[in-house]
Amino acid sequence: MLRNPAVNVRHLGFNALKGFGAKSLPAVTEILRDANPYVAARGVWLLPYLGDEGVARVKALLKDPNPSLRRLAFQSLRRARYNTLSIAADLAKDSDVAVRRDVATSLHAVPADKAVPILVELARRLDVSDKNSIAAFGIGSANKQDAVWSAVKAELAKDGAEAWSPEVERIAWLLHPANAVQEFVARASSAKVSQASRTLAVESLSFVDSKEAALAMIKLCAAGSPSASEAKGWALMRMAGLWSAYDIRNELKVAGVYDAKKVVVNAIQVPVQPTQTFSEQDVLAKTGDATKGAALAQRCIMCHQINGNGPAYGPELKGWASRQSREALVRAIVNPSADIALGYEGTTLKLKAGGQIDGRLQSNNDPIVITSTGGVTQLVPKDRVSGQSKMTRSLMMSGEQLGLNAQEVADVAAFLATYK
Repeated sequence: MLRNPAVNVRHLGFNALKGFGAKSLPAVTEILRDANPYVAARGVWLLPYLGDEGVARVKALLKDPNPSLRRLAFQSLRRARYNTLSIAADLAKDSDVAVRRDVATSLHAVPADKAVPILVELARRLDVSDKNSIAAFGIGSANKQDAVWSAVKAELAKDGAEAWSPEVERIAWLLHPANAVQEFVARASSAKVSQASRTLAVESLSFVDSKEAALAMIKLCAAGSPSASEAKGWALMRMAGLWSAYDIRNELKVAGVYDAKKVVVNAIQVPVQPTQTFSEQDVLAKTGDATKGAALAQRCIMCHQINGNGPAYGPELKGWASRQSREALVRAIVNPSADIALGYEGTTLKLKAGGQIDGRLQSNNDPIVITSTGGVTQLVPKDRVSGQSKMTRSLMMSGEQLGLNAQEVADVAAFLATYK
């Protein structure tokens, strides 16, 4: 029954074998020898229910050279409701990232006094480039972020907020503990850390749900602050969101960050694409020159970042073309409305004073935050807007609107194919 492809039949077989307890061990041992690893795994799920010997066998798998079996054994014991805390402490040092992720998630409901030492071990080996590991660590740290942060900082961080390692920096972002507000401010204000680290510190601060964090963000908006631009964006976004309960509008007004009565709103409209004088096929018929395309692609930096230049208004181009067919790449330049990237859909705000703003909607609170061509972000009080609608065309201008002919589009496409 365990070998049956029907899940309901396997369920019946599992429960029957479980009911026999230790008497099932010889039959389950045969299942464990099955050449199909998925079938063999069904036996491992049964072992914890088959008496002391069954438990001993599954515990032996915790030291198996195969990391998949180590994970399976750990999951099997957890499912059978064994106390796996001491096992988690040992597996926190495991060489396999997937095993460590399972250990992290297993600590979700474990009290801080028991979970924190294990989470510190996991932090020592945390791969901050692996989003799944980051997410798993966050799940394990839930409802005990301050305690985890204090322990991790004491163990991994050097003296001073400016000396954080990339691992500590990313853990701080993930946990955004309330007791780290002043440390986030120190990093966001420091000229001794990179711009990327300052930006991350401001973002981390924006996730802290406290009035102290809200007021600290407003201070970072001051003239001369190296993080003023990022801080203003987050302060305005959180004003009507996470920090709405703290009513910081007056503080923002006093600080000169936002006063609805003084806001100047400018109409910015994406021009409608005219009738094309060349087609995608015309471009595909030509051979592109990547060197010429690199120079021509500078016309794209009003919306895309290329080699660090330009706003990150449009999708990331680095490596994008290498994942597309040449046909898809050319289509995106010649007829951008044919396929709009997810998350980059446009919105039109009709202004009571006349005109409209086309752009990417960042926040639909009051004020509305919208970013338009060139990365221009505006704060639009809702009482200035007469209507709002989703755009049915792309915010991106076509190659022809940028002054490119068919050969030049082929050159740009050739450059983007090499831009990795």
